[in-house]
Amino acid sequence: MQHTVGPEENLYRISMKYYKNRSGEEKIRAYNHLKGNSVYSGQVLNIPLEN
Repeated sequence: MQHTVGPEENLYRISMKYYKNRSGEEKIRAYNHLKGNSVYSGQVLNIPLEN
């Protein structure tokens, strides 16, 4: 699944949206080869969904 980062969004908020907890931050970071916590408005992230 893809997510386009909106204004004022960060990895924490995106993680809460899809995973309902902070554990998704590292999953999103690793899946998208991100270094650090910075994301920008308009950036498209791939969200790994759990089965």
